Amino acid sequence: IMDTDSLSSGINFATSRSDGLSLRMEAIISSLPKALIKEATKGQSQAIIKSATDLIINLAISINPKTLYLWLSDGFEEDQHSTHQLFAKRGASRHLWQPDWLKIELEILRQLSHQQSQSSTVPTLVLPYVRTLEEWLGLKRQIIGSGLEPGRDIKLYLACQVPAILSASNE
Repeated sequence: IMDTDSLSSGINFATSRSDGLSLRMEAIISSLPKALIKEATKGQSQAIIKSATDLIINLAISINPKTLYLWLSDGFEEDQHSTHQLFAKRGASRHLWQPDWLKIELEILRQLSHQQSQSSTVPTLVLPYVRTLEEWLGLKRQIIGSGLEPGRDIKLYLACQVPAILSASNE
C-alpha cells in the first residue's frame, strides 16, 4: 500500500505496483478551491461535500481494482495544557475535541458509501492515531451517529498509537 498526504502523489502512485493507496482526507479537501473550504468553515458544507465525494469517486475509479484507504484528517491543534506533542490534540482526540470537520468528513463518506453501493464497493476508512479505548468508542459513536454502519457502509481500520487498544476493544 502506498501512503501519501498529497493528491497528486496519490494519482501517480495509483499506477504503481502497490496493492492500494492510502490518502488523508486533508489532502483531498486541501486540493479543492479555497472558497469551498472557507464556506465549509462558516457552516455551508454541501458544496465541499459534493466536490470531495466526486473527487474520491474519480480517484477510486482510476485505481480500481486496488483499494483506496481514506484516513480521517489528522490535523494538529496545539493543546495549551500539553508540554509534549505526543499529548497534543491530534488524530482521534482532535475529532472528539473539535467535531465540526469530523461531521463534514463523515458526511463525505456517507455520500461516498451511498454512491458506491451501486457498484458494490465499500469505502475503507482509517481512524488516525487512536490512543485510548475512550477515543475509539467516541469515534465509533460519531460514525454510527452519522448514519454509517461499520461493516455494511464502510470498512473501518484503526491506526493505533497504543496497540493494546485493539485487544481492549474486543472486551
